[in-house]
Amino acid sequence: MYFYAIKDLGFNLLPSARNRGLQLSTILCIIFLCFNSSNSYGQFYEYGQDAGSVKWNHFSSDHYQLIFPRGLDTLAMHFADKLEYFYPFQADALKHEHGKMPVIVHNEASFSNGVFVWAPKRLEIFTNPDPNGYPQDWLTQLAIHEGRHAVQVSKLNQGFSKGLSYIAGEQAVGAITGFLPMWYLEGDAVDAETRFSQTGRGRMPSFEMGMKAQLLEKKEYSFSKALLGSYKDYVPNHYELGYLLVRHGKRKYGNNLWIDMEDYAARKPYLISPTYFSMLKYGVKSKRSFYLEALEEYATHWRKNRNNRTINPHETWSQPKENFFSNYHFSQWVSDSTLVVLKSGLDQIPEFVELNSRGEEKRIFRPGYMNSGRFSMSGQFLVWDEWVPDVRWSNRNYSVIRMLDMNTGKVKSLGSRTRYYAPALSNSGKQIVSVEQKTDHSFNLVVLDFDGSVIKSVPSPGNKYIQHPTWMENDTAILVTLNDLEGEFLYTYSLKGDQWREIFHSGFNDISFPLVRAADIYFSGTFSGIDNIYCFNTDTDSLFMVTSAEFGAFEPAICPSGTMISYSDYHSNGYHAATSVLEKSNWIPRENIPPRTEQMEFESSETEMAIIKGEQSIVPGDYSPVPYNKALNSVHPHSWLPLYFDYLNPEAALSPEEFPVSLGATLLSQNLLSTVTGMLGYEYKDKFHYLHTGVTFKGKFPIFNLRMDYGGYPSVFIVDSNDSIAVKPNRLSISSSVYFPVRFNTGKFITFLQPRVGWSYSSDIFYNPDYSSYFTGSHRLNYQLFFTSYLRTNKRDILPRLGFTAIAFYQHAPFDKPIFGDIFSYSGSLNVPGPLRHQTIKLKYSHQIQHPGAYWYNNSIAIPRGTFGLLGKDITMFSLDYTLPLLYPDLSIEPLIYLKRIRANIWGDYLVGKEMNAGSGNPLEDQVHSSYGFDLLFDFHPIRMFFPFAMGGRFAYLPGTKELNVEFLFNIDI
Repeated sequence: MYFYAIKDLGFNLLPSARNRGLQLSTILCIIFLCFNSSNSYGQFYEYGQDAGSVKWNHFSSDHYQLIFPRGLDTLAMHFADKLEYFYPFQADALKHEHGKMPVIVHNEASFSNGVFVWAPKRLEIFTNPDPNGYPQDWLTQLAIHEGRHAVQVSKLNQGFSKGLSYIAGEQAVGAITGFLPMWYLEGDAVDAETRFSQTGRGRMPSFEMGMKAQLLEKKEYSFSKALLGSYKDYVPNHYELGYLLVRHGKRKYGNNLWIDMEDYAARKPYLISPTYFSMLKYGVKSKRSFYLEALEEYATHWRKNRNNRTINPHETWSQPKENFFSNYHFSQWVSDSTLVVLKSGLDQIPEFVELNSRGEEKRIFRPGYMNSGRFSMSGQFLVWDEWVPDVRWSNRNYSVIRMLDMNTGKVKSLGSRTRYYAPALSNSGKQIVSVEQKTDHSFNLVVLDFDGSVIKSVPSPGNKYIQHPTWMENDTAILVTLNDLEGEFLYTYSLKGDQWREIFHSGFNDISFPLVRAADIYFSGTFSGIDNIYCFNTDTDSLFMVTSAEFGAFEPAICPSGTMISYSDYHSNGYHAATSVLEKSNWIPRENIPPRTEQMEFESSETEMAIIKGEQSIVPGDYSPVPYNKALNSVHPHSWLPLYFDYLNPEAALSPEEFPVSLGATLLSQNLLSTVTGMLGYEYKDKFHYLHTGVTFKGKFPIFNLRMDYGGYPSVFIVDSNDSIAVKPNRLSISSSVYFPVRFNTGKFITFLQPRVGWSYSSDIFYNPDYSSYFTGSHRLNYQLFFTSYLRTNKRDILPRLGFTAIAFYQHAPFDKPIFGDIFSYSGSLNVPGPLRHQTIKLKYSHQIQHPGAYWYNNSIAIPRGTFGLLGKDITMFSLDYTLPLLYPDLSIEPLIYLKRIRANIWGDYLVGKEMNAGSGNPLEDQVHSSYGFDLLFDFHPIRMFFPFAMGGRFAYLPGTKELNVEFLFNIDI
């Protein structure tokens, strides 16, 4: 995975009625940010923090600096060996060598991932293997894939881009990366993991399955839709599309096609679309024509293969609507006419449902985020593994087994801070077997009772990676899949004899989700180049292909009578719950299994095989780990700019009133552990000198923010227009805050609590009526308590369909109470489902009480939309919103714009105010204000930019004044 845009950063520009047009300066700034720097502030990506108690070591190899938790030395050195082994092959593939690259190792996350980031440049890996991964060593996968990203992006630091890096630091190369398509970056990395290993996703049938089904059952989508997704249809992601495009390019035009693309992006970014000109050298008229050309090649190949296959007869139980992409996974038989399945899709969050042969469904339960995605059922009990967040640290989380009693509806957790995956209930329904993945990268097979107590914990043989445990009949042994550098195996563990035994080696064919019935073991397998259900007979050591699916068959289960098999059967509208009659005479023996022709270039070349075999005999490097001092490495300048831009508050900087970039200089720092970020800036504006600085500390439980701005004239809040105050350009503003982000484990709900305390000082000038004179400087304290809990959303939801949010806020000036007084507010909002899917009704109540001194505070709650400047001592506000999607047009005007969704929000606001400020010199009076109207928004992507834009208008009617206000709405979600 490669990131060059920070999450949770949006630009909300909502001009007032007095400034309804978006100023040209802001439009120019957005163009500057989106095109010249491509991502600007966005590439300073922060994935999260490890626990503050973690102590770190580090060492250097020839091309990498490894930073890792103390005690993980062996794993870190092993990973460094893999990085260095593959490095020369990566460098040769792209004709580039990079300098020393920092690598951060995280071992306390329960998910599997790798992230390469530029600005500050680093590779972050998470050591927990994918519980459903194919036969590939996880560290090998990370070393190849993320190592390829390191070469890709560092290759851009040449020519024109290198010159920019002297001017702007690492952010220059991070910005130039935006000229390379995301599908190329990920597709080329997937190609590397495929060419340099026996497996890789490029050899997995399921990896191309989505595109294959789309082309053979539907059609090719527009290029913009293929790149940017859809709310209406399932679209294969940029990894899947990218790999197919990269391989097509290498087959038809050679490796230099992609090398030249990188060189053009680095050396000629001023061409605006350098990739167009690089591909034009090879006769490719556009990326769109290249995309259509590639898809035609694949469609022809897949269509020919399909015409040579016979699809086995089967019955589809699930009845998804034609326009709804729905998945039915892990069918479990209740009786010969009833299944329990895990259902998910574009338009719904995952849920366990009961499904009968007529296609009728009944919801049983909605789980939280599932790690392996698998569940197991025996009798009245159902178990699964669920992701559980740490209270504070995003890089520390857990995998906990949850158990549902379907008779009572009660759910309980079997433990709390565990790392258990893929649980399976015994046939007797009295025990649970699971895989334990420990933080030291060791793997155990664990047997638990229903209280979560460990009955038996067994280390994996040779520390091979364990997956997919299941019980043998009579519960006397457990069957698992194991994989290592030699491929994948079926092993049994005897509970009585305490002994592991290998029973089948699949080579580098992926096998998954085994199921035992007497001497027969059923599982999903990739032997024919299409995922199908296979059966291995332990008495005869013979293998048979049970199904012949059109695109893929997965996750077998046998009905109680033993006459039918159920499985997930993939098609372009999702995974269907399918069943077939078990007729062994129709099974295909191993020697007659169709040849593996589905994946083009499935076989490795001689050069690639030499690289693959060489990994088996890597010579360990000589490393000397030493402690890594977090304090001494807390400052890490990585980027700068010979201009001033407010990176600490980009949303405020992008105001519609003025151009946000000024003369000056900016220096940016973010340490490699992402616990300390800061900025130092000098600004020259309107003939004044300004100094801006700020820092955020995230290495401890509370998060600390500190910011200081100096320069320019202080604001003077006069009370009489005849007053004259002498001021100097020495304004000082300081603000700081401390807050405690706390996340709770609430299953299908996302629950978050954050108390916050803030202090601010400004040297502005105010009037003190007690002394009938002006004074300089004020200190203010504010306190906020934020809480939210909402149902997780699916892709089509605009807002959570169920949830609650509450905010309490208090601000005062304890040293200047007669001048400023205080303000207190609280609000609560409730989301409930609308009458149709993906519609949300939001009810909000807010109350604010203000005791002003000589001056009034700005409101801390919203006032009716379309109104401005309302202040009062006691304000009560009611709001009603009805948010709904209108249309999913998926309309593209290539390459200018791609329109994905049109949505609306119908709303009404009502405010009751006591002692409202009616203007200077007027007495306070009670007032009522209301407004109602609607927002109309268009979600779109301009010029195939990866992040979505939203643009539209707000139409507000004010009954009190019979005024109609129209406002422009604009948002960029990065």
